[in-house]
Amino acid sequence: MKLYSYVVARDYGFAPNPFHGICTLATCKPIIRAKARPDSWIVGTGSKEISLEGHIVFAMRVTEILTFDEYWSDVRFKCKSPNLRGSLKQAYGDNIYHRDSKSKDWIQDGLPQE
Repeated sequence: MKLYSYVVARDYGFAPNPFHGICTLATCKPIIRAKARPDSWIVGTGSKEISLEGHIVFAMRVTEILTFDEYWSDVRFKCKSPNLRGSLKQAYGDNIYHRDSKSKDWIQDGLPQE
């Protein structure tokens, strides 16, 4: 078991995303995501800038590792796709990355189109 920690600069519910009964870290902290394995722990501590220095913002035990494409297509996590017309909880969904099935280019969905 390993413990990973980082300072949470701002906490809007996007990364980590604690909603819908499961805490996910599908965006941000690529080194932690690459190294963490099931039964590892990830702890986010508060920053001085948001007046949470010395506080734990979240703690999660890693239970499963998925690729972006697996996360995107898994029915369990459809509720984690952003809905900008929904509640704040729905708007901060972190299920945004997947590859185009033909070109294999990365697509970032769920964000406002320009």
